[in-house]
Amino acid sequence: MSVSIDSMPGEKPHVVIKEGAISHIKEYLANTHGAERILLCHSKTLFLKNEYARSFLSDINSLLTCETYMVTGEPSPFMVENAASIIKKTGCQAVVGIGGGSVMDLAKAASAAFFMEHPVKEYLEGIGSLKPDGRRLPLVLVPSTAGTGSEATHNAVLSEPGEYGYKKSLRHPDYAADLAVIDPLLFISVPRHTAFFSGMDAISQLVEAYLSTASDSVSEEYSVRGLELAGQAFEHIITGTSNISIWTKMAEAAYYSGLALSRAGLGLVHGLAGPVGARLPIPHGEACARLIMPVLYRTIKKSEKNKDFIILDKLKKITSLLSCGYRSSPDELIKILDAFFDKAQVTFSPIRIKTDDIDYILNIYSHKNHPCTFTSQEVREILKEGLC
Repeated sequence: MSVSIDSMPGEKPHVVIKEGAISHIKEYLANTHGAERILLCHSKTLFLKNEYARSFLSDINSLLTCETYMVTGEPSPFMVENAASIIKKTGCQAVVGIGGGSVMDLAKAASAAFFMEHPVKEYLEGIGSLKPDGRRLPLVLVPSTAGTGSEATHNAVLSEPGEYGYKKSLRHPDYAADLAVIDPLLFISVPRHTAFFSGMDAISQLVEAYLSTASDSVSEEYSVRGLELAGQAFEHIITGTSNISIWTKMAEAAYYSGLALSRAGLGLVHGLAGPVGARLPIPHGEACARLIMPVLYRTIKKSEKNKDFIILDKLKKITSLLSCGYRSSPDELIKILDAFFDKAQVTFSPIRIKTDDIDYILNIYSHKNHPCTFTSQEVREILKEGLC
């Protein structure tokens, strides 16, 4: 096994990026953690549509006994508790999550919920009053989309959609996976629209973490490296490619986005995308894609007005990295993002959104760590522009 990148020395997760890397997971769990029975969390379609993933399932069953949990939609506390009950009833000794961000967050949360004495909801930030103690089962995360970077983070996002819905994190530094396995052979059959929305999520996270008021030299290094890789890969991904080196770059970019946001936090795009996804039936990646341009356009204009040269220099850097050095003006950043939509052939239909929906979102959204502040009216305009 070869390690291409890693987090800070001594920090989890350990990451392996290599073609065929998933074939080593069974030996890792058996030899490193003494596991004989595991809970394998996966998406509804992964094993149906991805032949390589099916071969992994057969292979891991040759050494370990697998209980499976299929994740449909974004994970809720109820789903986490169901998965944890399977672990308890069957005696699973480790958890593997293979799929997109929802699957990995479910696996992460279930590995922790095994040890919880109270309902999972009681441990969520901004919802419950209890603090998680960090205990969890051994955990391996395997992304099948290059997007959320959840394989690199120490939080799991759980939600309950609806009129009074929420999206909140279950967070502890020890919830980072023991091992993140990034195998580019898993990505090449990802549908183009999924690749686009996943990639826009990763790019949003890299941009927001880089601009964050809580960024430091380490998080900025992660962001810059991720944006450089995304600039080299994303256009090829969304126009259709099976090139392994291109998919590896985009997968690394997503991983770096997880490392960056874990240190620096995020800004207004995700501060709105969470409440939007909780209130309305909009997938997270789509919410980010809808909101990133109106947020960045106003961030550029406000930074110019305020003569915030530090942020303007960062915006120039982002523009240069995403264009592989061909552009540098912050105003051109919007054109670059708009071109991604054109090349991916993605258009949005207006969403029926009520005034009550916008009012609810405005009441609970956050733009903590965003480099500039907006009035409620300005945020309302961002929402209308992105969603309506």
